[in-house]
Amino acid sequence: MKKLLTRFAISAFGLCGTLTIGTALSTACPAAAKGKIIPHEQWWHSIRYSPDGAKVALITPPPPWFMKHNDPKGKAYKGQLSARKKLVILNAKDFSLITKIDFIEHPTWSPNSKYVCTNDYSTKNRSQAQSLALGVYHASNGAKLLSINDAPLGTYAWSPDSQRLFVTHRESLSILDIEKKRETLLPFKANENYFQLPQWSPDGKSIAASLRINVDGEQKEAIRIWDAKSEEVKAEINLKDGIRMLAWTPNGKLLIYSEPLAITVLDADSKKVITTIETKETKAVRFGWSHDKTKFSYRDGGVFHILDAATMKETARIVGPTVEYLNTGGYINIDWSANDDFILISSQNTAAICDAKSGKYIGYKTWPDAIIHTISPDQKLLIIQSVNSQTEIEPIALPPAQGMSPFKDGKTGSPTWD
Repeated sequence: MKKLLTRFAISAFGLCGTLTIGTALSTACPAAAKGKIIPHEQWWHSIRYSPDGAKVALITPPPPWFMKHNDPKGKAYKGQLSARKKLVILNAKDFSLITKIDFIEHPTWSPNSKYVCTNDYSTKNRSQAQSLALGVYHASNGAKLLSINDAPLGTYAWSPDSQRLFVTHRESLSILDIEKKRETLLPFKANENYFQLPQWSPDGKSIAASLRINVDGEQKEAIRIWDAKSEEVKAEINLKDGIRMLAWTPNGKLLIYSEPLAITVLDADSKKVITTIETKETKAVRFGWSHDKTKFSYRDGGVFHILDAATMKETARIVGPTVEYLNTGGYINIDWSANDDFILISSQNTAAICDAKSGKYIGYKTWPDAIIHTISPDQKLLIIQSVNSQTEIEPIALPPAQGMSPFKDGKTGSPTWD
């Protein structure tokens, strides 16, 4: 039997183990603050552009100042690092303030760029233990639409119409209706738990998640698919090993998931395996699509593979940092440019631009202590976040002039990764 929870005006710090939805006064950003310019020197982290490219969300302000020290882990901040930060929504063109939001961690945008969802460790008072909460806010004025406690990071998915969230927990899963402020718990059996990787089908009619099923003392992994309206189970796919990623293709015809050493492609209707992409590394977990949804890409160790999204045939590959480097704690970030003609690959303090069709490197640049690089939606700016210095913004030329690097004072060709 379905359970409907309609808990209005209830604190997000309810009884432990329960799901709680709360509402708050729809307070907007003060008029005097709106329009204030937040310069890039005040950008700290979690810089996220909205899908329409018109707004950017980020955390501000940075700590008062910071310094290196002898700790081998790297950095120390002087000042109140734990002091309350703000998530701000800015106009992406002139960086003028649109609104401020109290919840501050891991913002994600709704597909229609109207809402922003965030996580935050928060308590009513400092004597209480911290709990991870989730809040949904209107991006134009910061008004809180709803909040829910017991919401681990990365365990929710926006519906294609931006009206609902599919939320998974270790011991339960539910659908949140944003406008109605209503939560519906999905039914499951007592021997089922560890729900994760929530997904919506592109048409909004189905939802899917992975789960563990305890059978006679043994744990089995599976993917379950529900009807998003009736919440009835439509299909279940048994897995050989722990799942790493799960998604529908943009046209909804294929369902893709990754396990160690393989990415499996299923027909979304029949659930029959169409192809299996063998991978060399168990860390081949990140896959996704270009902005125009015509290209599918995945990372296998230090190699970035690009496939035609309709045929799943490889069209290009880009060799990045070595697997040995990644195994020693290094990392690599890969992003498509807004027009899908270029790919930004960044690793530690180096960023490189590649041609998405040929996979060839165009140019690169190294910053002393950079950690994250982001291309603006208009492809004219590069945002550089660093460990021990303020966030910088530099012009970037895409496409670059013949024989020139796309980066300001950068170099052409490859940073020797290939």
